[in-house]
Amino acid sequence: MNEILNKLLELKDDKYKLFISKLVPTVNIDNFIGIRANGIRSIVKQYIHSDYAKDFLNDLPHKYYEENILHAAFLSQEKDNFDRAVEGCERFFPYIDNWAVCDTLSPEVFAKNPEKLLEKVKEWIRASTWVSRFALNMLMRFFLEDNFSPEIIKIALEADTGEYYVDMGLAWFLSYALVHKYEETLPYIESRKLPKSVQKKTIQKAVDSFRISEERKTYLKTLR
Repeated sequence: MNEILNKLLELKDDKYKLFISKLVPTVNIDNFIGIRANGIRSIVKQYIHSDYAKDFLNDLPHKYYEENILHAAFLSQEKDNFDRAVEGCERFFPYIDNWAVCDTLSPEVFAKNPEKLLEKVKEWIRASTWVSRFALNMLMRFFLEDNFSPEIIKIALEADTGEYYVDMGLAWFLSYALVHKYEETLPYIESRKLPKSVQKKTIQKAVDSFRISEERKTYLKTLR
C-alpha cells in the first residue's frame, strides 16, 4: 500500500462516508473512505511537490472516490506547464465517474492560456459525459468574463445533451452566462430550443442567483 493511500485511510470517517456517498450516487458506497475536504487539502499541501505525488498520479486506476478527488486536486495545482496539464487531464478522463471529481479538476495554468485551452475545449465538448461536463466547466470558469466572445455560448451548446450530468453542466454554464453576459445569453433562452430540462434548470439557477436583478428574474420565469 502506498504512502498517500495510507494517509487517506488514516483520515477515515464512517459517518461522513455515509453522508458523501448519498451526494455522489454514481459511485458504489464500498468505494468511499469518508474524508472531509480539509483532509484532502492537507494531503495536497503535504505531498504536492513529493515523489509520492508523482507515483500516485501514475498509479491509475484508483480504487477509492477520495483517491480520484485527490488526483484531480493534484492536477489542479499545475501552474506552469499547459501541455503537461492537458496530458494529465486526458490521461485521467477515462477514470472520472462522478460529478464531484469532474468539478474538482481545474488546472491553474489554464487561466494563463485561454487561446490554447479553447482549442482543447472544442475537442472535449462533444466527448463522453464527464469530459463534456469538464469542457463546460472550463468555459464557465475561464470564458465568461475577460475571455468572452459570442462563440463561447455556441461552443457550450455543442455539448451532447440528453445525459443528466451534461444537461446540468450546461444549465449551470448558461445560468452563469446570464449573470455575466445577460444580453448575449438571453436569446438562447427566449428561443426555447434548449432541451426542456436544461431550460428549466437554467432559469431555476438564474432565479436563485443574488447577482441577477428582480426585474430580470421576473422575465426569466415567463420563459420556463
